[in-house]
Amino acid sequence: MIGPRRLFTRILIWFFLSLVVLAGALFGLFNLRVRLDPGSVFPDRYGLGTTVVATEIAQELSTTYRGRWNEVLDRYNALHKVRFILSSNDGQILAGPDGMVPTAVRDKVIASATDNRPGTSPFGIVFSLRTTKPTRFWVGVRVQLFMGQSRAPIRATMLAVSASPSGGGLFFDPKPILAIIVVVAVLSTLLWLPMVRSITAPLRRIANAAEQIASGRFDVTLSETREDEIGQLSRSINSMARRLDKLVSGQKRFLGDVAHELASPVARIKLGLGILENKVGEDARGRVQDVIEEAEQMSRLVDELLHFSRAEANLNSERREAVPLAELARREAVYEVTEGNDLTIEIDESAQVLADRKLLARAIRNVVRNAVRYAGADSAITLTSSRDGDRVELTIRDSGPGVPEEEIDRIFEPFYRPDQARGRETGGTGLGLAIVKSCIEACGGRLRARNHPDGGFEVTFDLEAA
Repeated sequence: MIGPRRLFTRILIWFFLSLVVLAGALFGLFNLRVRLDPGSVFPDRYGLGTTVVATEIAQELSTTYRGRWNEVLDRYNALHKVRFILSSNDGQILAGPDGMVPTAVRDKVIASATDNRPGTSPFGIVFSLRTTKPTRFWVGVRVQLFMGQSRAPIRATMLAVSASPSGGGLFFDPKPILAIIVVVAVLSTLLWLPMVRSITAPLRRIANAAEQIASGRFDVTLSETREDEIGQLSRSINSMARRLDKLVSGQKRFLGDVAHELASPVARIKLGLGILENKVGEDARGRVQDVIEEAEQMSRLVDELLHFSRAEANLNSERREAVPLAELARREAVYEVTEGNDLTIEIDESAQVLADRKLLARAIRNVVRNAVRYAGADSAITLTSSRDGDRVELTIRDSGPGVPEEEIDRIFEPFYRPDQARGRETGGTGLGLAIVKSCIEACGGRLRARNHPDGGFEVTFDLEAA
């Protein structure tokens, strides 16, 4: 079904409406020009203004001593910003600068004087011409001068020359054309603006909703009142957000439930293995110790899963308070570093952020622990802070080898590790930085990471200032 509710049809309707307005404006312009000067619609005619001024000059010259004709022309030159030159019909200059008139113009004067074709007027504009080097625009007007008591008038050609095709408005006035163009542009804008806004505004909201969904926030709701393609897209995004919310929420609950259910059996296994270790002989004790280490690894994994599920569950919580950043960061960092690490803390003692204290503390500890694990027990670790308006940034940097650039965007994903190995040598479960991301987002902050240009890897928390 194709109707006015479909976006494509609406765009077509507005487009044709704009064309109708444009056509009406052009018709009005053409009609106006025809009424003011019927000859102006032809490219070789310049309008009646030049004829009127040339006739006025000729009348004044008729009553002026010939020795002062140049003064009269100079006065009109200054008044109209156009140079006037009086030429006889045989090409001789009667008044005005003789050397300014090129041969092509003189030839045109002579040719127009002998043009006796039917319909040719003996007065008014007879030619228009463009010359080059320099570029000039010439208009020739047939005039008559009545000198003294002589009954026979002097037939001549008044030349008007200008460097501009409009002759400063004397040849033709571009202002009405420009005004109509501006009016047409304004009307077209007013016609199209509501349509464009009705498309771009909901698309902007859809883009923002898509960004929230991509960041893991599925509590978005778009208006579903429209019946066109944008409305259909909004409904699809709402449906997708609800389904993703159910899927991810169920996955998180399942992960938390599994971790919770595994905690007790793993603890009992560790207890049983501890008792068994004391009862077996020396030849079997090494094998039991290996099993105990595997149980410890499993216990750490279950513990990380529990912390991860709890951090995810707190994403929409509002348990934020003013937290002294320097005090919290110092305490958590010192707890994680080893004796060989060179720990430097340069945090403004007055800096406070709005955050969940426990979640922010766990995020700091996880990042510092990760730095110690991958940068080495003798690496330098630096914690610094900066403030930009109502935001406070905490940056934790190590002096290790960094992370491959193509993998930086994935290191905050659950169970992802750049080295792909999960042996005891490197340790870790791949959940540490995923927990950091969940904790910082639950605190209303943002997280970013990069390889520092001077070496090492750094993670930055962007938090709201208290």
